[in-house]
Amino acid sequence: MALTEGLGKAYVILVGNKTQIITSLGIYQMATGICNFFASLIGGLFGTYINPSVSFIFCSFMALIAIFLFIILSKIIKPEISK
Repeated sequence: MALTEGLGKAYVILVGNKTQIITSLGIYQMATGICNFFASLIGGLFGTYINPSVSFIFCSFMALIAIFLFIILSKIIKPEISK
């Protein structure tokens, strides 16, 4: 996570509103924190009540959905890259 956190922040700054960069970063951090909480909760529930391997299958499925959404949304939202 430490390797990609800077890239995520740079992408938020690139895509976000230029007059509200700090607000964009705050919303990004809030969404990341909420997603981390629910990921830990769901992973713990799967590991405790079903099977620990189900947690890894669920994570890989969610990663595929995230990749698909990133590709689709990056075509819809085209950031302006200043030269």
